[in-house]
Amino acid sequence: MMGPSDGPMLDYEARWLSKSHYFNDTHIRTDIPEFVDFLGTEAIGRDIIKFKFSAHSDSELFHSKIIRIRGGFVVLGDDELNGKDDIAEINVPRQKIVNGDKLSFRIMDVNGNYIFKDITYESAQPGPKIEGPWSWVLVPGKDLGNIDLLSAASNGEVTELEVSTEGARPGKKVGNSEWTQSILPIRVNNFNLMLDALDISNEDRRNRVIYGSISLNSPMMQEITMFVGADDRSKIWLNGELVYDEFVFGGASDYKRDFPVTLKQGTNVLLVAVDNFFGSYWAGFFGFAEGTEYTLIPPVPYTPLVLSVGASVNINELHAIVGDTFTIYLNTDDVTDLAGSQVDIAFDPNLLEAIEVTEGEFLKVDDADTFFQGGTIDNTIGKIIGIYTAVISEGGVSGTGTLLSVTFRAKAAGETIVSIENFEFGSISGDVIPSDPTKVIITVGKYPAWDVNQDGRGSILDLILVAKDLGSGTTANLKTDVNRDGVINIQDLILVAQHIGETTDNAAASPLAAIDSKVLTPAIIQTWIKRAQAEDDGSLAFRQGIKNLKTLLASVIPKKTTLLANYPNPFNPETWIPYQLAEPAEATLTIYTADGAIVRIFTLGFMPAGIYQRRSRAVYWDGKNAVGETAASGVYFYTLTAGNFTVTRKMLILK
Repeated sequence: MMGPSDGPMLDYEARWLSKSHYFNDTHIRTDIPEFVDFLGTEAIGRDIIKFKFSAHSDSELFHSKIIRIRGGFVVLGDDELNGKDDIAEINVPRQKIVNGDKLSFRIMDVNGNYIFKDITYESAQPGPKIEGPWSWVLVPGKDLGNIDLLSAASNGEVTELEVSTEGARPGKKVGNSEWTQSILPIRVNNFNLMLDALDISNEDRRNRVIYGSISLNSPMMQEITMFVGADDRSKIWLNGELVYDEFVFGGASDYKRDFPVTLKQGTNVLLVAVDNFFGSYWAGFFGFAEGTEYTLIPPVPYTPLVLSVGASVNINELHAIVGDTFTIYLNTDDVTDLAGSQVDIAFDPNLLEAIEVTEGEFLKVDDADTFFQGGTIDNTIGKIIGIYTAVISEGGVSGTGTLLSVTFRAKAAGETIVSIENFEFGSISGDVIPSDPTKVIITVGKYPAWDVNQDGRGSILDLILVAKDLGSGTTANLKTDVNRDGVINIQDLILVAQHIGETTDNAAASPLAAIDSKVLTPAIIQTWIKRAQAEDDGSLAFRQGIKNLKTLLASVIPKKTTLLANYPNPFNPETWIPYQLAEPAEATLTIYTADGAIVRIFTLGFMPAGIYQRRSRAVYWDGKNAVGETAASGVYFYTLTAGNFTVTRKMLILK
């Protein structure tokens, strides 16, 4: 009955009024001296703001509260008072208010009188939003939750803690994505606008989380306020510490929250993450209080330092056999102003023996003088320690090339890793060029080189592997360079063919005709034979190899032409019709109804001799006639005509 018209009456107020002798009295006193003063705020940790007021009422005070006016009256906190004069201290959760909020401080005395004090909450004046350039990456994830999505996307190779401590470098991979440098527009929907400008696919952005990293230099330690405005849930890390984690419903076009942070003197690393849980518009704004002193530190591009097999930086696996010697290269990939490097190389001494370290050509551009120290090889522990390279010049070297190479010998069978340790890249200015360690996987086979797939037997599978690489160089892979001469050619094929049917280590021999005809056809084998005959040097290897290839050819050419049973049968609506040709011929397959009407004609053309049995080679019928009408259930006949050969079989459509 006596509650104020512009605010709610709470239960405790009703209880106090019921005790007052003025309750329901029509002569409520209005001339009682009363006042309230705002004494300011105090931060209690990162999450609480304490508001302080002093109040007086001659009728004695009993209760105070703070109400947030934005979006409807919300009681933020309260405090009980005593006597005619008291100080109210009300703790308010920081996330419940934003800079610029209108707040009302209200005190009730024992006579039901309200004392009001309206204020505007100002933690700090927001400064400009940080445009960057930032380093950005998109990773899979519906929402941030409590999972390290950087780690999840990269199988643990990149983590939130690492990036929020050391920063991110453009070009470095995070799973299937990579950090990309870009300015963040100061506009609504700025994440989508930025991703569009970077030509990053719009597909499934709702199921992605965006991370942004930037480094700042502070001239001194500063206790300041940070501001954030973001859609959905956002997280912020500063120098490895999670300082903000909150879900805010609704779109963001400006700052929406603020909180205290400490910038240390020197480099500070900021990592932000915003999910896109509700899709559509996607935005984020980040900055500090006005007057905060800092300068942006430009992102340093990531420069891979790559161990690879050959000059290509994309190949990091090698197959060898016991006794092989091979070379591994230490390459740079698009480095800028490189002046020198230092690395150690580690390997398994039980499987590999290091023979020598050789200087590469990358730093010798324009005949520049270089310093090179090949390190100390220790094949007992599997280390090459103290490899140094440097250019003696006023400028550094930029681009992609080879710094050094290491020659190894395979001692025993197994799989191992060659890796680099204690590495450091230096620029001409003396700064460290960021890079990450890399490795090469070495598989050493225990079987002879002609057993290309190392399964203990010489078979058609080995021939196929060599044939796939015919004509290519093999600095990247020794596996199909059977004679180890640096090129894969007919001589490698002959060496494999020479040993078809032989076994090692008591492995079971493979039948000569166990062939995937989808890969190997009589025409291919005939081509191999012609090439082998053209290069035949009269050696035993060529004689045996050509003989085995002719035997192989005979095994894939049937002794007679025939039409085979279709499969499946009965069928609905599709079937495959296999056949085999003993000789090359013009071939046609015709389908008839039971009364002799033609349903479909397949003109196969001139077909080489061979077996056409697999689905990829057999005749396929989709159960329709020449005009696309589906054939009815019943008995049908199909006839193969190949040269002078004709044969007919029966099939059944059953629906």
